[in-house]
Amino acid sequence: MKRLTDWYFNSLKKQILIPFLALIMISGMAISYMSYKNSIELTTKELTGTTEEQTKAMNDSFEIFFHKTENQLDRISKYPIMSTYDKNPESIMDEFSHTQSSSSEINGLYLGTKKDGKTLIFPKADLPIDFDPRQRDWYQSALKQKNKTIWTEPYTDQATNELVITAAKAIYDDRDELIGVLGVDISIDTLITMVNQTKFGETGYTVLLDQKGSFVTHPDKEKIQQDISKENIFKKMKGESGSMIEEFEGQSRIVGYVTNPTTGWRIAGVMEENEVKVRASPMIIDNIITLLIVFIVTALSAILFTRSLTNPIKKLQESIRKMLSVTLHPSSRPHSAILTK
Repeated sequence: MKRLTDWYFNSLKKQILIPFLALIMISGMAISYMSYKNSIELTTKELTGTTEEQTKAMNDSFEIFFHKTENQLDRISKYPIMSTYDKNPESIMDEFSHTQSSSSEINGLYLGTKKDGKTLIFPKADLPIDFDPRQRDWYQSALKQKNKTIWTEPYTDQATNELVITAAKAIYDDRDELIGVLGVDISIDTLITMVNQTKFGETGYTVLLDQKGSFVTHPDKEKIQQDISKENIFKKMKGESGSMIEEFEGQSRIVGYVTNPTTGWRIAGVMEENEVKVRASPMIIDNIITLLIVFIVTALSAILFTRSLTNPIKKLQESIRKMLSVTLHPSSRPHSAILTK
């Protein structure tokens, strides 16, 4: 320790240069850290807002899709042949066939009748002998919403054994008597294809949640219909739209969501919060390079400056040392100088 102290204090140049360079380095590091921290905050805010805006754009696409499907149901429900389904089943099947061929997203169309519990379905399928459409959830839900189209949560279709959602509407004759319920099945794969068209950063994905908090879609199909209603992420989805940073599926994630007005489902885009740090990391390298350049330039300048400052001082010190040496040791003066006294 004494050697280090002696090394530091035996040179005026070191006493000026080292504190100055240390101050520059500490200040530069502090500025770089604050710049990086501000970059993280700004990037997080930007990505959070962008995620929310993307979900709103996706919601617009879903609204177009839902309205298109509902308009098809409305059109079919108004055909006069619907009230005489038992006399003209072929005509109804032809209409179903035409509608499906013009809409690739439709898996199947069907009419569940009130009178005899029959099911006219296209494409034709082998239903269980005891199948009664009047006992199905989509049929009963449609009856509760007269003149409106209802959308079901995902379920396994008995005709195709596929996971589907159903748009259904109760239809009535001219005397306002119930004919039955008209339904359209949409494959979950269709919805997954739609949500996959929007990319959230490098690690993000989209999920659809029904009103109860269960997955309608998820990149991992095993999680479809899984209930997350008790998790904070779903509890915080109270408004029409919003964004948050929340723990979800084991990681802190940026979440933007919007509530679809037709179905009440939440469309949520999620991405890892760590992606913010990945995006901001180039700034660390830039800051380090800049700091090193500034430090080197400052160090060289400081060395030249301190040299120009300390050299005259050294000369003055040397002159004073010589003068003191002569004063304190007269015998060291030349002999001629002594004789002249």
